[in-house]
Amino acid sequence: MGYAPSFVAGIMPAAFAKFHQATTGVRVDLADLSSRKMNDLANAGRLDLVITPDGSSSAVPSFQWIEFRRVLPVLVMPLTHPLARLKKMAPSRLRDLPLIGLARDNFPEYLTSIRSILKPHGIIPRFIALETDGLTPLFAALEANQAAAIFPEGIANILPRNLTTRPFYPALTQRAVMLGFPIVRPNPHAENFARILCETTQSKAISRS
Repeated sequence: MGYAPSFVAGIMPAAFAKFHQATTGVRVDLADLSSRKMNDLANAGRLDLVITPDGSSSAVPSFQWIEFRRVLPVLVMPLTHPLARLKKMAPSRLRDLPLIGLARDNFPEYLTSIRSILKPHGIIPRFIALETDGLTPLFAALEANQAAAIFPEGIANILPRNLTTRPFYPALTQRAVMLGFPIVRPNPHAENFARILCETTQSKAISRS
C-alpha cells in the first residue's frame, strides 16, 4: 500500500487491529511515498492500494477511485514562530508570510492545491523553499527558516516536538483524499483493508462530531 502519512495519521492503528482480527496470515506492506512515486508504482502494477491527494489520482487511470475522506488544512510552524502564540489563524495572516512547501517534481499536486484553497481569500502564497524529499527535510527547514507550511490536519500526529499546528478561522476549503485499487484483478485483501479503513474513518468522524 502506498500512502502519505499526513492523510491517515490517527487511523491506521485501529484499522490494522480490525483487519488482523478478521484476516489471518496476511501482511500489509506500507510504503510512505511521494505522490509521483506512488503514481509510478501504481501504473507499473506494483501497488495493490493507494491513498493519495485528489489532484494526483487522475495520473493512474488503471485504478478505480473513491473519496476516502476530507481533511482541513492547518498551518504548521515552529513553537518559536511569532504566530504560534495564536490559537487560530486568520487566512489573511498568510499574506507575505514565508512558506515552505513540497516541490512539483515529486509532489505535482501540492502547489496547485495550496494556491487553489488560498485564492478565494485573495492570498498568493509566498514560498521561500520547496522540498523534494518529503516531510523530514521540510520539518527541518521550517525551524531553520522560522517559516510555516500548509498541510492536512492529520500531520499533527507525526510532527516532531519542536513544531506545532494551528487551525484556520474561517476554515480553508477541505481537501479530498482518494483511495484507489486496480480496476482489473484487484487484490481481495486490499479491497477488504480499504473497506476497513473507510469504516474506521467514518467512526472517528462520528465520534468527533
